[in-house]
Amino acid sequence: IKVPTNRPYIIGRDASRRTIHISQAALGDDTMYQTTKCTLMFQVGKNEPICLCSLMPHKFENCPLNLDLNGDEEVTFEVWGNCDVHLSGFYYR
Repeated sequence: IKVPTNRPYIIGRDASRRTIHISQAALGDDTMYQTTKCTLMFQVGKNEPICLCSLMPHKFENCPLNLDLNGDEEVTFEVWGNCDVHLSGFYYR
């Protein structure tokens, strides 16, 4: 999943969807000349967003995660900063 700068990435509610496991966040290759941090925010339904991680080009470019998203609620990822963040993981039942 690619979460672009300042544009929310929404995974809609779908009870029939298999569970998505998110295992890592990493900066995209657009950060070569960036020097400021990017913060990955996460929101479930209408709850307050929380910070999952802050990434810094050339210092902390990835972060291990352990999130299971089962489809019961809509979830939103958003990046605060000037870089794209890529999420990796897998589906399972």
